[in-house]
Amino acid sequence: MHHTKNTDPSSSKPELIEFYNFTKGGVDALDEECTLHSTSWRTRRWPFAIFYALLNMSLVNAYVLFCAFRENPKQSRLEFVKALAKVLVGPQLNTRMLNVHIPHELRLSIERILKKNTCPENPPQLYRQVRCVKCPRTNNMKT
Repeated sequence: MHHTKNTDPSSSKPELIEFYNFTKGGVDALDEECTLHSTSWRTRRWPFAIFYALLNMSLVNAYVLFCAFRENPKQSRLEFVKALAKVLVGPQLNTRMLNVHIPHELRLSIERILKKNTCPENPPQLYRQVRCVKCPRTNNMKT
C-alpha cells in the first residue's frame, strides 16, 4: 500500500508511519475497554492468560455489535456482560437445580441466582436404600 518514500511536510515523518499513527487508535481503544471491565484473574498459567484475553476481546466485540443495532435497549457494558453470562450459564444452572444429588444449599443458591422458586411441597422423590436380595445378610450390602 505504501511503496514510495514520501514524507509528510508538517511532521517530516514517512507516510507509512503517519498512516500507522492514524490507524492505531482501534487497538488502543480495545485495550482500554478490555482493562475497564476485565474478566481475568491473576494466573501463572499462560493458557489461562490467553483464554482470559480472548474472552475480554470477545466480550468487547459482542458489546459493540449489540450497540450497533438500534432496536436493542441502551445498556452499560457491565449490565450487558452480566446478562450475557446469565443467558450462557442458565441452561446448565437449570439442570443442576433439578439434580437431587447436589447439596440443598447449592440448589438454593442456584434458585436465588435464577430468581426461581421451586415448590417445597413437591420435592423430588429420593430412593431409599434397601438391602440387596442376592447377597447374604452378613455382608450388609445396600443398593
